[in-house]
Amino acid sequence: GPVRSPAARSRSAMRRHRSSAAAPAAPASRAETVEKLRGWAQALSEAAQGQGSEEHKATLRSVAAGDILKHADAEVRLWAAKSLAEGLRIFAPEPPLTARQRRAALDLFVEQLRGLAQPRGANFQHALGLLEDLTDIRAFMLVFECEGHEDELIASLVAACLATARADERGVLESPLARLLADVLGECDDIPETALRPLLDELVAAPRRRERGG
Repeated sequence: GPVRSPAARSRSAMRRHRSSAAAPAAPASRAETVEKLRGWAQALSEAAQGQGSEEHKATLRSVAAGDILKHADAEVRLWAAKSLAEGLRIFAPEPPLTARQRRAALDLFVEQLRGLAQPRGANFQHALGLLEDLTDIRAFMLVFECEGHEDELIASLVAACLATARADERGVLESPLARLLADVLGECDDIPETALRPLLDELVAAPRRRERGG
């Protein structure tokens, strides 16, 4: 073939480099994403409260950003929630998250509470551990920082806790769920009607269910 000048060869190499750089990376598999999130959760769990580093902030923001919180796979979302809970513990009471990320985190936590009504093998224990962590660190106090959405979030939390408690055949969920709700409702100036009504209905219905044996 024709002999090209050094300048021509350099331009050709630059075009190949740009083409390679523009090629999108292959998406991580479900297993790879779970493994990465488990690693992040472990790394965050080893940090003491109030001792968060810039690296911990970057990790927390990586979990809260993008599509991880709405990933199609339930196990990915579970480990994302566990990572977020560890991050909230480290940086309490002011996690380095935007208002939108805080709302997304709360929505994910509520979803995980609902998931406890359907235990699935080993993941149930991890989800139960998440419930205990969320209760211990009072994660749902973030509700009161979501201005304009407090009533909606509290009603969603109440509905999730009641549904999960009703489905609790093992008897291990009622106590932490009640504690979690008591912490949040105790901070309310006025409990929203959309949360209060289901609570009152449950007070009436629960004894009747027990009388019927379920």
